[in-house]
Amino acid sequence: MMPRKSAEAIAMAGMPCLQRIERLRAPEDLSPQQQAHFGLVVAAKPADFFNPCDLPLLVQLSRHLARADVIENKFRANPFMLMDEYDDLSRLADRETKQITSLMTRLRLTPQSRYRPDSAKHDAAGTEMRRPWEIE
Repeated sequence: MMPRKSAEAIAMAGMPCLQRIERLRAPEDLSPQQQAHFGLVVAAKPADFFNPCDLPLLVQLSRHLARADVIENKFRANPFMLMDEYDDLSRLADRETKQITSLMTRLRLTPQSRYRPDSAKHDAAGTEMRRPWEIE
């Protein structure tokens, strides 16, 4: 026999906006640094922003962010490195940056992915543009 539900629980069931939404959690197989990046990205958005289907992209983003940190630490550890080593690290950093940017855009985390061309037109409609020297 199932336990009875309280009146409060029944009332909450009819109001999805009041139900607690669980945030995605970092998988256990990520390193501590990768888990930290995962947590920062997920915490930066509302709880309902990410879906479970976003998990693979978030995992890859966390891994690339951690790799970018490792590359940056190598730059900082040896400011007088040879030009060949500097070029190799620069290529690696560039590769990680491109992957991070691509994943962030796909997850709609960048300003570019949130921009709506029609919103700029509506924002400017009905407003008179004043020149800087006319502003008091």
